[in-house]
Amino acid sequence: TENFLALQNNILLNELTNIVALPLAVGKAHGVIQPIGGCQCACSGVQVGTGHRHVYQICLNDFMNVWTFNKAYLKVDIDGRELDVLQGACYAIGDGQIKGALVEVQNENVTAATDYMGFLGMVPDNRFNLMQPHSSERRRAEGIDVTNVVYRRR
Repeated sequence: TENFLALQNNILLNELTNIVALPLAVGKAHGVIQPIGGCQCACSGVQVGTGHRHVYQICLNDFMNVWTFNKAYLKVDIDGRELDVLQGACYAIGDGQIKGALVEVQNENVTAATDYMGFLGMVPDNRFNLMQPHSSERRRAEGIDVTNVVYRRR
């Protein structure tokens, strides 16, 4: 899709050889899903006979078992399914494979996400909230109901 191509172009433009973008959805389990919002999808998908877009979804636990990373950091921006992604990464986060995470969380899910990450040994790192101008200020002004939370190991 357009978003995936834009991400790929940004990686190439900035010569970021340590970042790999994959055209997959991430969640609690493997399978083919229809993204929230139908065809408004941030990942690469395939058209099926009905004209709806579907994507293949993986869970990060299994992905991290196949790929080996020296230091892995997680960035989640999934518009409402943050807890699904975190639950699908419980072993990778809990056993320390993932060193830190930046999660864009719907405001109503911040407490649940932070509690879950705490259970897995991660705590919010609020140092970045003091930087000006901060994205939370822009989001509040625009009426966007999300918060970026940075997590680090305890």
